[in-house]
Amino acid sequence: MTGGELCKRIGAQTRDLRYILEQGYVPEGVEEAPDRGNHRDLNPKQALWLAVVLKLKASGLSTPHAVKLANQMKGWIDLSANDLSLGPYHNPFAPIVSGKATTYIDVGDSLHLRLYYDPHEGVPPVTQPWTQGQNINNFQPDPFTIIRVNISRLLELLFHTPTPE
Repeated sequence: MTGGELCKRIGAQTRDLRYILEQGYVPEGVEEAPDRGNHRDLNPKQALWLAVVLKLKASGLSTPHAVKLANQMKGWIDLSANDLSLGPYHNPFAPIVSGKATTYIDVGDSLHLRLYYDPHEGVPPVTQPWTQGQNINNFQPDPFTIIRVNISRLLELLFHTPTPE
């Protein structure tokens, strides 16, 4: 998927994506400066990471802060998915897109993270406690402002919806 396709699918401006990339915030494994006329080809993990950064930026966070949180989310979801015994099929940053479950990441006060996972199969939803990045040692903030990133919806837009013409 190209950056232009990513932006069309999630309703983001290509100029915002170009700005993020020009500032050096390039997903792991993507060429930082492709030759003129060449487009970056994004795999699913890279496209999702950029989509999260773009949506956090659209929510009013600065680009460096959105990137920092997206990086923390990636690592935190990997840990949480293992902790919840959900396995790689329910990890939204894995190349395999999960089925009917809904996964959200909440950002509290632009600092704290938590995972909300709803399997929709008669199983109660799971909400992880708030963390501050990778610190999960009995830390329980009570944030005033919460930004909810619907990871499942981003995956649906990126990988299950035809690109609008």
